[in-house]
Amino acid sequence: KYYWPNNSVLIVAGDVEPDTVRALAEKTYGKVARGPDLPPRIRPVEPEQNTRRTVTLSDARVSVPSFSTQWVVPSYHTAKPGEAEALDLLAEILGGGNRGRLYQALAVQQGIASSARVYFQGTVLDDTKFAIYGAPRGDAKLADLEAAAAAEVARIAEDGVSNEELGKAKDHYLLNMIFAEDNLDWLASIYGSTLATGGTV
Repeated sequence: KYYWPNNSVLIVAGDVEPDTVRALAEKTYGKVARGPDLPPRIRPVEPEQNTRRTVTLSDARVSVPSFSTQWVVPSYHTAKPGEAEALDLLAEILGGGNRGRLYQALAVQQGIASSARVYFQGTVLDDTKFAIYGAPRGDAKLADLEAAAAAEVARIAEDGVSNEELGKAKDHYLLNMIFAEDNLDWLASIYGSTLATGGTV
């Protein structure tokens, strides 16, 4: 029903000439007839999250436990102006590798985490998730690690971030976009995911 040329995106990355690619695409995909006009998408909507839900998975083969805490947040497609950009920068401030607040607090200062990271995937059609992850170090308990991570999130919610942190996060975000131009796979992924979720490039 939905797999038609008029509902598809073709991304080609590499040392190619645009005219050659266009000719090959028309020769190959041009044989496939255009499909009918698509009806408006009716997509399930995540219900409002007004209570905490906890899911615990266990397996005897797992030697190191881990946790993740996730929030339903707007994506670039559903957010108000500035919201998704703020979430991208927050992910950088909280989870920007070894420099991030989460890793610095849990792994460096408290020494209770072997890993701590943050994930925000903004290029989706619907609302998305903002997630923090962590795994304990040594004899540290998972509950203590989760509580320490929650405390860092609460500290940002209460006190905000410094101008220095925000400036560094913006600089690092811009650098990532610049370096993406040197990575064909990364650049193609950015173009494809943006076009597939209603954006323009």
